[in-house]
Amino acid sequence: MLLVLALGAYLVWRHWAAAPQTAEEAPATGVGAEVVVEHGQLYGGIPRLLDGTCEVLRNQAYVVGYSEERRDPVWVGYHLPATTNHVSPPRPRGFLPDPRTTAHVTTHDYSRAGYDRGHMCPNHAIAIHFGAAAQEETFLMSNVVPQLHTLNAGLWEQLEQQESDVYPNRFGEVWVLDGPVFHDPVRQLDSGVAIPEACYKIIVRLDRGRPHVLPVLMPQNVGHDRMIDHYLTSVKQIEAQTHLIFFTALPENQRRALEQEQPAAPW
Repeated sequence: MLLVLALGAYLVWRHWAAAPQTAEEAPATGVGAEVVVEHGQLYGGIPRLLDGTCEVLRNQAYVVGYSEERRDPVWVGYHLPATTNHVSPPRPRGFLPDPRTTAHVTTHDYSRAGYDRGHMCPNHAIAIHFGAAAQEETFLMSNVVPQLHTLNAGLWEQLEQQESDVYPNRFGEVWVLDGPVFHDPVRQLDSGVAIPEACYKIIVRLDRGRPHVLPVLMPQNVGHDRMIDHYLTSVKQIEAQTHLIFFTALPENQRRALEQEQPAAPW
């Protein structure tokens, strides 16, 4: 309990003590600063949920749109710059409830449920790019959804390794949005945590200032014999399934072009 209270006090202190970052300070290159928000962590603005509400929770290296109703994040966004470091600090000892949430999900809500505690913002990526303190915040339960182990430790993990260790150095930097996809009727763990039917990931890179996306939609029962290519989709399809609108700060014509973009193969 003392650890949870201390974490809550730290998060509140950091929110007020951190110097606000102006648009001119946004760490993006070749892109209008007005579309890189949340201290550079989100490209294209904060996603908008059409059929509910979510609370924006800010951390050192990532930002969350959290649904108290679902007891899950519905979107998570982060920015990964190029790095020469590929070795992460030791993994933190366990998951902690987020004192900023009303749902107050704990690690025990997942006990014997048959699902992994699936990071949406991956701890390895944040660890190698931003260090141990930022990594610890990825173990807040507000960053976790129920994932079958075949997804969490399989193709999803492979994609996380690409976005963390390969794409930032290849393109200079990338932005990532990801989260769960729920289908009606929404299934739940015994604890009331909503179980997604799939998870999405949208990776953004710039080519001479122009954004391109790699949108992926993976079901919980992802096939062992499948490649990432099989799950490529479009932002438009992800929006249709999540009831989210992405890239809300972009000009309408640019946002619609990104919605329709569907790569034929991973980068």
